Amino acid sequence: MVSSYGVLPNPLLQLSYSGSPIETRNGPLLGSIGLQQRIPWPGLLSSSERKANAKLAVAEDEIFHLGLQMRTSISKGWAEVYKREQLGLLAVERAEYLASLLVSAAGSSSTLAMEHSALVDLRIRVALSEQRPLIEHNLLVAAHGELQALTGTSFAVVDELPPVEWFLEKIASTSAEPYALRIALGSVALAEAELSRIKSAGMPDFTVGASYTAIGIPKNYSGAVSDEGRDSWTVSLGISLPLGYSGDEATRQAAEFHLAQTMAHYSRLEEEITAELDAKATILVNCVYELDLLFELLPLSESAVLSASQAWIAGGGSYSTLVSTLENNLEIHKTIIEKEALLVVSAAEWLELAGADTDEGDFL
Repeated sequence: MVSSYGVLPNPLLQLSYSGSPIETRNGPLLGSIGLQQRIPWPGLLSSSERKANAKLAVAEDEIFHLGLQMRTSISKGWAEVYKREQLGLLAVERAEYLASLLVSAAGSSSTLAMEHSALVDLRIRVALSEQRPLIEHNLLVAAHGELQALTGTSFAVVDELPPVEWFLEKIASTSAEPYALRIALGSVALAEAELSRIKSAGMPDFTVGASYTAIGIPKNYSGAVSDEGRDSWTVSLGISLPLGYSGDEATRQAAEFHLAQTMAHYSRLEEEITAELDAKATILVNCVYELDLLFELLPLSESAVLSASQAWIAGGGSYSTLVSTLENNLEIHKTIIEKEALLVVSAAEWLELAGADTDEGDFL
């Protein structure tokens, strides 16, 4: 409605009153009332309406796209909280295991007969691992604060994800209709309507008017008509002839350039979004493959840690082998947690690019 202000024709009402009436042949002019209506070039109103509708469509798409972006931001915040929560649990579990390993090693005569530096190194690892839960807790509190700022509310974070296959099924069953492209296409329609409006504004327009003049009784002068004057009607028709001195041509060229810009932006954005959708889908698929492999390796890693720790405590195993299996097991656990968080983020970003809406609870 506001975008059409000053463009749609408004009637002009004119009133006049003569404080000292002017004598005419028919009598003194007492006053008049007139009404004028500007009739613009026919294309001006239609192009203005198209421009307003295009603005409204772009605004509606931007509002919906903002919702998709907010969902992605919340999903990223959720993934960060999930990651910190799981890493905190992992840190507690690792600290407890290393502490129990140290107790078992310290009480074993076979281990005490071995190199003393191994026990010293294990004590250092225990001390460092006992500090890690506190660090992860602080990071978790910070992540909770960021997520709460996004959502405006506090809530308990679930400690598990849907099966990894769910994410593959989600993107496979979702058709991509990017809202960023819809906004860009709406900008093209808006630029086209603006160019049409500017062209129409440079065309002639018309003015139709009518006035009613009140005539009083004439004075009886020599040679003047002594009959009582009669009120008169006047009808007028005018036309404006733009000569182009007000920068019409430059304005039109600017509008044409802006239209070319929006069309080029749409074409480039279409290619970029297609490539980015493929990239996000590839990351998501790779995450699923890596998680499947890591879940297969995890039991083997747990078994290797148990075997290496028992052998070392019994005095028949290598401490370096134990450390290596412990670090490999920790790396597998950490990689699983990070890949799960990346899976959530990649799915959210893909759904945002694809313009896919989700119901509450459908994604997280």
